[in-house]
Amino acid sequence: MGEEKRNNNITLKEILKNLSSNMMFKLSLGSKELFHSNYWAHLLKTYPDTFKTIFYPECKIEDKVDSNSVYREMEHTDISFRCNKELIIIENKCKDQPKIEQIVNYINKNNPHKIILISFFEPSFDEENIRNEINNEEVKYQYISYDTLSENFNKIKNDTSKNNELKANVYFEEYCSMLENIVALKKVLLLNEDKKYSDIINEISDAETEKIAKEFNFLSTLKKLFMNQLRCDLLKDLKNLPNLKDKKIYTHVDFQYGKAYLDILIDIKKNNCNIKKLGLQLFKCKNEINPYFELEKGIDVDEQFLQEKSIFQDISDKFSGYISNFTDDKSDKFLGFDKNKKSKELCWLYKHTKKNLRKDLTYDNIKDSVSENINFIINNYLK
Repeated sequence: MGEEKRNNNITLKEILKNLSSNMMFKLSLGSKELFHSNYWAHLLKTYPDTFKTIFYPECKIEDKVDSNSVYREMEHTDISFRCNKELIIIENKCKDQPKIEQIVNYINKNNPHKIILISFFEPSFDEENIRNEINNEEVKYQYISYDTLSENFNKIKNDTSKNNELKANVYFEEYCSMLENIVALKKVLLLNEDKKYSDIINEISDAETEKIAKEFNFLSTLKKLFMNQLRCDLLKDLKNLPNLKDKKIYTHVDFQYGKAYLDILIDIKKNNCNIKKLGLQLFKCKNEINPYFELEKGIDVDEQFLQEKSIFQDISDKFSGYISNFTDDKSDKFLGFDKNKKSKELCWLYKHTKKNLRKDLTYDNIKDSVSENINFIINNYLK
């Protein structure tokens, strides 16, 4: 890969051009996580001595990985194999947020010697959280980022030793290039003190960028990746708030009407309140940030009841420092409420406040705004 691709200042447009011409990336689009898992299993099975320390870092040179023990989707695990007859499980998360429940389930079901999480997004949990969840101090867990994976794959690709069987493998070279570019993509979509929300939105919304992304049907995925990155960062920071350390936070990213959006919800346990979850929905309509509810199917919630609680106004007032050019929705209707109760899933409703987050906000501004509102909900609706 050329120096231009290693440049930290590479633009989103350049990354998309690189990916659009990458054979392995195009093959991956049909199955995403499955593609990566299948290829990793192939490499581990075909070249166990080369890749055993990549996928299981504590593995020693003298340790033996039985290539016949490498399986895909055994007991619904992404990859499993045995090192010195000890069971190792790999969980791959390419486009979604890692969930501690899934890791705990694999441990309870399979009792592995160690579970390795390889994830595009940093998890909001660690080994201690997992041990506490299942009350087992002997659980072994490790997180490997796609960044680290890319670095290690490139070391193998650039190895000049005579026994490097992959040196002339065009598929492996293309895959290494793809990894490098999707890691660069993650960095471009990362909000920080230097990059504002508007910087990323402007890059994604650029006409030529959209054209390139649409050519290989990647635009909606691109928007969801940005929202997932924001979700993971927010979830990690929210869990460090004193009020939220022992609370269950639910997050959800989806794509509708050409817009990616993020829900952040927490359980409501207030007496005489029929709402199951209460929180915020961000960015679904332009840059709106709306109070958002979930209700159990069959709960008869009177709309007037919700209005009398003044939840919308209470939460909306908290955005005064982060709002520009807004007017309240004159309609009293709540959108999405399943009055006929035909849905088998949780009912939900929200109301457009038409309050838009300023586009010049940094990640810290968004985090502070969301934290302030979640804290308000905890203090007023969880007691």
